[in-house]
Amino acid sequence: MWAKVVDNKVEQIILNPVPISVNGVLHPAQILSAWSTKELLDIGVYSLEKKTFDDKFFIKKGTKFIIEKEKVIEEPVLEDRNIDEVKEELMTQANVRAYLILSETDWMVQRAWEQPDQRPISKKLIDYREQVRIASDTKVSEIKALTTVLKLSEYNMNDSWPIVPHPSDYTREEILRAEKARIEKLRNLLV
Repeated sequence: MWAKVVDNKVEQIILNPVPISVNGVLHPAQILSAWSTKELLDIGVYSLEKKTFDDKFFIKKGTKFIIEKEKVIEEPVLEDRNIDEVKEELMTQANVRAYLILSETDWMVQRAWEQPDQRPISKKLIDYREQVRIASDTKVSEIKALTTVLKLSEYNMNDSWPIVPHPSDYTREEILRAEKARIEKLRNLLV
C-alpha cells in the first residue's frame, strides 16, 4: 500500500497498483513494484503503514496521517468504549474459559460420582479443577480493579491458567482393577 503526498498532505491512498499522475505525468502502475523507494519518494509516493486497533476496546472516530521520512502512517483516531461494558465482556470471557476448561474433565467427575468404587478422581485432577476456578476468580477481580479502557486492552487474558495434569494419574493397578470391574459388570448384564 502507498500514499501519494502533495504539499505535506496525503492526497491519495493506493491500495493496489494503479497508474499515478504526478505533475501532469501519468506513471504506469508497474512503477510501484519496479522503482526503488528513493525513486518513489522523489515523486511523492510513500509506502503506507496502517495501524490497527482492537474494536473490542475502542471506537474509530476518524483517521490521521503521520508523514515520516520514508513512509506514511495511517493511524486511527480512537475513542474508548464504555468501560463497564468492556469489563463485563472480559469477565464473561474469563468465566467462559474456565467453564470450557472444566467441561473437558467433567465426565471424569460425573463417572466418579456415579461409580465411586470403580474409578476415583485423582487428587491432581481435583486440585487442577480448583486452580481453574481460582484463576477465573482472580481474573475477574483483576479486571474489576482496572480503571481505564487502555489498561483493560493491555490486560493479558492468557496467563495464569493452570496446566492440565497428565491423564494417567492412576497407577497401573487402579486402571486394571477398574477395567476388570467394568468388564465384570458388562458380563453380568449379558447373562
